[in-house]
Amino acid sequence: MESSIEYLEADNYSSWRTDMKVLLMERNCWRIVTGTETKPEDENYKALRDFNSRKDKAYSTIYLNVLKAYRCVIDDIEDPVAAWKRLEEHFRPNSRARVIGLTDDFFSCRINPQEEIGIYAAGIRSIVD
Repeated sequence: MESSIEYLEADNYSSWRTDMKVLLMERNCWRIVTGTETKPEDENYKALRDFNSRKDKAYSTIYLNVLKAYRCVIDDIEDPVAAWKRLEEHFRPNSRARVIGLTDDFFSCRINPQEEIGIYAAGIRSIVD
């Protein structure tokens, strides 16, 4: 099953991150990216080979789903954990300007009369994500 998502660009990190998480879950690589699954300690060759294969798949999945203009942000890294963190630092900075922007986005939210409350709540949640 081959899935594709929208490339990471300057303004779509939040939705890209969610889509990428699901894609990595589908490929059995997400736990490697989050660091909850680490390199096997024992000398089981098959387990080590499987882990390294999924680790490479995680990195290549992340790298190939970043717009070419932004691949330079992670092209010096081969570790998917480090690549994920660097992309987050680059595209989702924890700065005063971001906080002000989030506050502005939050206070400008209005529910449409035809809109379901669940859709509205998801929209508000997506502001922070």
